[in-house]
Amino acid sequence: MTALAYLGSSSSERYTKPKILEPVRQALGEIDLDPCSSEIAQRHVRAESWFNSEINGLRQDWCRENRKPARVWCNPPSSRAGFVDADGMRHHEPCIWWMKLLAEVGAGRVVGACFMIFNAETFRHMAQYKVPHPADGRLLWLYDRPSYLTETGDEIRDEKTGKKQSPTHIGVIAIVGRVDTHKLESIGRMTGRA
Repeated sequence: MTALAYLGSSSSERYTKPKILEPVRQALGEIDLDPCSSEIAQRHVRAESWFNSEINGLRQDWCRENRKPARVWCNPPSSRAGFVDADGMRHHEPCIWWMKLLAEVGAGRVVGACFMIFNAETFRHMAQYKVPHPADGRLLWLYDRPSYLTETGDEIRDEKTGKKQSPTHIGVIAIVGRVDTHKLESIGRMTGRA
């Protein structure tokens, strides 16, 4: 589940395609947890457990139900409205979710994760907010710009032209912890250190 900010929408509903999820599942072994998901997204993610906007993954521990460390897929929300904290401050949503992932890894609740970075603009926000940068670790630079699915399973398309919509920047998946990155070679190129 994530935003259509590049489409000028305030919606944060977009769904990752199986073309990306299948190699991610193989690289993780299985997806134990999808912390920002929905019933519709789970048609393709098929995580053992998942949180939606009502459960709020930012307020949950990201371990498996048996309290063992989880293997996580995270495609964070990124609406134009952003994340507004209790003080009314607006934050870039992927930065908040990235910090949560790092905290869960530090607490030993996440053993491996693939974190979808919607587009390169997210890196600018991470630098601006002084968030520990994914480029300090392993990044999978996707060969194709990611495109996403609607809740009906159709490609998101421009209303006027009918062309498939995707961000103007290349997509990236940040890799954290135990992930078999060789399984990701079909969808992108790895950079960084383990």
